Amino acid sequence: MDIRGGKVGFQVFKGLLSLPIPLGQRTHLIPLLGYEHIRVDTSGETLGHDGNLHAATFGLSLAHRFNDRWTGIVGGTTGPASNVAGELSSHDLFWTLNALALYTSSPAFTFGFGGSYDQRLGMPLPVPLLSLRWEPTGKFSIRGTAPSALYVSVRPLRALTLQLTASLGGQRYHLSNREYDGTDTRLAYSLVKLGGGTRIHFGEKVHLELLAGYLVARRFEKIVDDDSQGKDFLPPGAFFGGSLWFGQGGWTRPFEAPR
Repeated sequence: MDIRGGKVGFQVFKGLLSLPIPLGQRTHLIPLLGYEHIRVDTSGETLGHDGNLHAATFGLSLAHRFNDRWTGIVGGTTGPASNVAGELSSHDLFWTLNALALYTSSPAFTFGFGGSYDQRLGMPLPVPLLSLRWEPTGKFSIRGTAPSALYVSVRPLRALTLQLTASLGGQRYHLSNREYDGTDTRLAYSLVKLGGGTRIHFGEKVHLELLAGYLVARRFEKIVDDDSQGKDFLPPGAFFGGSLWFGQGGWTRPFEAPR
C-alpha cells in the first residue's frame, strides 16, 4: 500500500486476559489485562517513529444485575501507550471511562445504551454507546456494541461458527520527547474493518478464530501540545489474522444438533 511515495505495512500482536470475579449473586468484578504491539514497516517516507508502538491496558469494570430485566456496567481502562523510546511518564497514559445499561426483554434479546469518554482515537471526546444481542437460537446471533464492533454469527456445527464482523479500533501513542525536541507529541491511529471468518471450538472453553477482510478506512493524526497538526489517511487494504482464547465461545444459548 502506498503513502506519499512509500509503502507501509502493519503487524499487530495482541494479548488479553479477563476473568469475572463474583462478589455476590448479582454482582461481578471484571479485571482486565492487555498488551498490544504494532510493528510499522515502511519504505520511502517514514511515519515519524522507529516503527514500534506498544500499549499495555489495565481495566476494571463492575457489573450488577438489578433484577431479571436490568443490568448496569461501569468501568474504565488505563495504561501506557508509546513508542518506548524514552522514560515512561504520565504523558504516556491513556484512559477510557464507560457506563452501560442493559435491558433483557427475553432470553433471546438484550439491548442497551450508555456512553464512553475515550481519548484513544485522537482528542478526548464523549461517544454514545448502543448495545445489542439477538440470539433466537444457539445457531444464529447478532451482537455487538456500536461503534466498537458488530458480529453476525452462524453456527452450523457444534465445533464451528461462521461470522461477519465490522469494527472500529485505534489507539493514541505518546512519542518520546527525546526524538521530538521536547514537545509533547502523540500519534493517534484509528481504523475501520469489515471482514469475516471462522471460530473453531475445541470443547466449551478453547477457541481458535481466523479472520480476513478489508480495512476500509485508516487514519493517522499527529497531535503536538494538544493541538492537531493534521491527519493522514492510508488507502484501503486487506488484512488477515488469528487468535486463540480460553473461556466462553460467544454463545449464551445451547447448540441444538439436528435430529
